[in-house]
Amino acid sequence: MQLRWSPGRRRFGIGEVYLGIGLLAIATARFFPFEALGNAFACPLYSTTGVPCFTCGFTRAFVRSAHLHFSGAFEVSPLGTMVFLFVVAYCVYDLLRVAFDWPWPKLVEVSRFERWTIRLAFLFALFGNWAYLLVRHFVIGDWG
Repeated sequence: MQLRWSPGRRRFGIGEVYLGIGLLAIATARFFPFEALGNAFACPLYSTTGVPCFTCGFTRAFVRSAHLHFSGAFEVSPLGTMVFLFVVAYCVYDLLRVAFDWPWPKLVEVSRFERWTIRLAFLFALFGNWAYLLVRHFVIGDWG
């Protein structure tokens, strides 16, 4: 895998759109009163079948992470907590990049092996999170 740092630029682009989405997600998780809504945002698959989906617990993980309760967030969804941390890291980098006119890394070349490795890592994380949720729900009986 090769990365090339493109020259800095001062214009609005897709990176800033993702920055806005990330900041909005973090602010919503931090300040929106989700607990007052009860189960208004319950997972449709879980509500109808009693089986958690791949991403069950993501909202609770984001909310708990935004309140800096990382152990509780990790209990309800390890992948949701990792995604939250990635979003925070991306927002911090993009804010610094815009403020100091840093370059944006550009992916130059990705081999076929690296593409498959990334895909398999993504699938492993998704199915690993789902297996964790299933064990936590059906074996341990705790849903966080």
